[in-house]
Amino acid sequence: MKTPVIHYAGEVRTARMMILGGWAACCSGDKAERIKMAGNNTIDPRDVTCKACLRVMDKDESIKSIFGIEHEERC
Repeated sequence: MKTPVIHYAGEVRTARMMILGGWAACCSGDKAERIKMAGNNTIDPRDVTCKACLRVMDKDESIKSIFGIEHEERC
């Protein structure tokens, strides 16, 4: 069985966008609702495996400063 992709569900704020907590940072609409209903999300940025969420999270300096983490592209 394939390991599910874990999306970031915490709030994201940058100069150009704001994503409310509780929803996947990488998408919106029906896709975000399916991710939430399946439980494939987390508010802990250290557990996120979705590459698109990681890119969005990297734009929010507060996430890096609060958790003291830097993300690198994963192979």
